[in-house]
Amino acid sequence: MDNVDLLNRYLKGERNFTDLVLSGENFRAVDLSHADFTGCDLSRAELGFADLRHTCLVNCNLTAAYLGSAQLIGANLTGAFLARASLNKANLEQVNLSSVNLHHASLIGANLRGAKLVGAFLIGTNFSGADLIGADLTGACLSEAMMIGTNLTQANLNRANLSKANLTEANLNDAFLLRTNLSEANLTGTQLIGAKLSQTNLTKAILIKSIDEVVGKNEPKMSGQRL
Repeated sequence: MDNVDLLNRYLKGERNFTDLVLSGENFRAVDLSHADFTGCDLSRAELGFADLRHTCLVNCNLTAAYLGSAQLIGANLTGAFLARASLNKANLEQVNLSSVNLHHASLIGANLRGAKLVGAFLIGTNFSGADLIGADLTGACLSEAMMIGTNLTQANLNRANLSKANLTEANLNDAFLLRTNLSEANLTGTQLIGAKLSQTNLTKAILIKSIDEVVGKNEPKMSGQRL
């Protein structure tokens, strides 16, 4: 099925498009809200500015897909594969991204406020300038992630791996960092006021000009940090 066939069926009221091969198809600025694309191959698809609100994208292959400025409020991307995908300035507020693979994807300036990224695979992902206020990143793998100027206020990063992540001038005020791995992370100018650091690994982390009035029952592991 190509994009023309699918759009014609959508306009006729059909919403079930599961397990289709739509690799490389162009859906730019198209309304596909409330559709079910479970298990579809949308790799390299053009979905920029598309309306994907309340769309089911569970277990979809979105490798290298373009979703810049797409509207994804209420969408379900559980288990989706989004390696190298571009979601710059996309609206993912309150979206379920649990267990997704966003390896080396780009979410610069994206809205992820309150999003659920529990156990997500986010190695090398670029979240610079993104809004992750109140997001749940429990157990997520964020090793080498780019999070320059990212707003992580009140985010849950318990047991997450942020080793070698770049958190320069990020906002981690009131964030939860229980047993979080921040070894070798760049925390230059990072705000940590009220952050809950307990058993946090800050070995060899760069903490130059960090604001770190932290709260926690136990002292974080801070051996080898550069101040």
